[in-house]
Amino acid sequence: MLHTSIMPYTRLAVALAGIIGAGMLSPPFIHALEAHADGQVLVPLFVACIVFMLGSFAQYATLGTAVPSSVAAVVFGLAAHPLLSAIPAHPHAMMALVSAAAAYILFRNGLETRWEDLEKRAWKIFPLSLLGFFVTSFLFSIVFYWLGQAFGHEVSLAAAVLAGAVLASADPTALIETLRRIRLREGRGTLKEIATAESTLTGVLGTLLVSVFVFTIDQHMPFDSIAAAYGAMISFEMTAFLFSQVFWGIVIGGLGYLLLDAFHVRRGADPTPLYARLRKALRRPHIAQRAYEESPADMPFFFTIPLLAFTVALAMHGSGYLAVFVAGLLPGALHHLHQTRRFFGDSVDTFFRPAIFVIVGCVADIGTLIDYAPIGIVAALLLMFVIRPIAVFVSLSYWIRPGRERMDGKDLLFLSFASGAGTITAALLITLVGLGQGEASLVATGTWVLLVALGTQPSLTPYVSHRLGLTVET
Repeated sequence: MLHTSIMPYTRLAVALAGIIGAGMLSPPFIHALEAHADGQVLVPLFVACIVFMLGSFAQYATLGTAVPSSVAAVVFGLAAHPLLSAIPAHPHAMMALVSAAAAYILFRNGLETRWEDLEKRAWKIFPLSLLGFFVTSFLFSIVFYWLGQAFGHEVSLAAAVLAGAVLASADPTALIETLRRIRLREGRGTLKEIATAESTLTGVLGTLLVSVFVFTIDQHMPFDSIAAAYGAMISFEMTAFLFSQVFWGIVIGGLGYLLLDAFHVRRGADPTPLYARLRKALRRPHIAQRAYEESPADMPFFFTIPLLAFTVALAMHGSGYLAVFVAGLLPGALHHLHQTRRFFGDSVDTFFRPAIFVIVGCVADIGTLIDYAPIGIVAALLLMFVIRPIAVFVSLSYWIRPGRERMDGKDLLFLSFASGAGTITAALLITLVGLGQGEASLVATGTWVLLVALGTQPSLTPYVSHRLGLTVET
């Protein structure tokens, strides 16, 4: 019993101490690399290796503990500041790495989204994803700005609106792992599907809203309140910008799907034109099986086409993140590439996701984190226990009524806690730092919200569902 309860945490503590020690001893080595004739190549390669190694260490060190590996990755990134000092110094390289990782994550999220869930429960998923997202974003912006004043810290209106957009987004991956451990009673199973689909869509919405606010700030469009900043979205300039983002994101994403699908066609397998196969897949996803024989050559396209769609969409002034999500969402109805999708998903989950959390720890300043700890922790608690429930009840109050598809208060309370900030939130924080919009208050508060949400989500959702009487006793 002593071995199973103490040793995993001892291993985690030893790993953290080793990282701190390596960071303290690293400056001479880093300086030597920078002074080397090939320093411009050696330093980025060394830092990339450290990022991916720390992500791997976080997963190993947390085995057998109650500490989520994502939380450990953030802490390891904080502890390894001296080792990763080159990352903040090269924001363009940092943004390229994080953008690629986020593109793969959103592509994977699209692959895991089931069209039948969206079709059958659209009137619950889309109000929760759209209205709920904007309610969450707006309320958190107000709360963050108010907390800054209450605790005597300067929080700008720009930081407040960006924080709302970033932290209203959710991540389905951590949620899926949590929901797998919950056995809901008969008749409540659709709650899992609604929660997963909603978190997937809000991740994409978060990227769009952040782009809108960054555009607003870059164009020096005046706003003297948070309400005015959100109201600016209905202006002609913002409407045109958002239309371009959405239009080209969808178009390039659809073309990315068609390109991906074309490479998977085997001679004689399905001679139907691409558009007809797409229509068949979307309208009849449960029988859209085709006689494809998987090949190792399928995998390169799963890594190439998302980046291609992301790049082309950006070049066309569209949303690259929306493009990769759409490219993944369309073939999400195709279930024939079992091994390819499994390998791609495992690569994303174990390689790119941890790296993003390590970089979050790297760009966060430890001193600022300490200063903003009260604001960050209170903001996280208000987001989880006040703002999120308000958003859910406002979005789905229509369904608390008699009828076959009705929902009750327990359902809405479950959905209130079946959410949380995750990888896309972390990626957006890093992106804002790279764009020069990552104010200290925003990064510190965002990091605290991530730590609190990721640290409590795995246990909070099962506890709430059990207390509400929604789970099957085992």
